[in-house]
Amino acid sequence: MLYTATMTEKPNLPEEIMFGPAYSLRANLKANTWAFVAMLLSLGGDVLLAQHDDWSVFPKVIIAMVPLLISLLWVRGMDELHRRISLEACLFATVVTLFVVTAWHLLDQAGFFQPGILPGRLHLVSHFHTASFPISLVLGFYFVGYAIFKRRYQ
Repeated sequence: MLYTATMTEKPNLPEEIMFGPAYSLRANLKANTWAFVAMLLSLGGDVLLAQHDDWSVFPKVIIAMVPLLISLLWVRGMDELHRRISLEACLFATVVTLFVVTAWHLLDQAGFFQPGILPGRLHLVSHFHTASFPISLVLGFYFVGYAIFKRRYQ
């Protein structure tokens, strides 16, 4: 209580950030703007780098690293409660994504995704070389983890 009484700004309440009855688009944008910017830059960088193989390494490295640097701004703008829930959700999302990507690779190596076994639309292995696919998986699992871990603080 003392922490919230001395703050000049209202803390980011988990109920306002995640979709639900108390959801606030303004609070969500305030808390997660840099995360959305990082994801859009990652997707744009993947498209840009795929079209320009003739560029030297230095511009490619800058384009590839900017989303990671932008994501640091996302973490910096959180209050203590939001940072703790987000950290737990990020760890959950990272571990689940690592498991899914590893399982997908092992299933592909075993021939599970060969034509005739599964429909061709499930064969996403060709997208694993881009950064936007695993980042999208992490983001999706982050929302699942955030919904799970925010219940602890209600």
